[in-house]
Amino acid sequence: FKYALEAEKEHSKLYTKAKESADKGKDMSISNVYVCPVCGYTHIGEEPIDCPVCNLKADKFIKF
Repeated sequence: FKYALEAEKEHSKLYTKAKESADKGKDMSISNVYVCPVCGYTHIGEEPIDCPVCNLKADKFIKF
């Protein structure tokens, strides 16, 4: 549950940014999205170094 709680904190930040964009009638401007397959941590932008939640190596992330 610790991993899930920490990953959800990051998701909350992403949802807030998405809502702010939607309230302005715009889409979020994002590039690459990386998701940790172990804990669900989501990172937008450049490839992460390692997962800050569960320490999984970045080369294991799923890129969207």
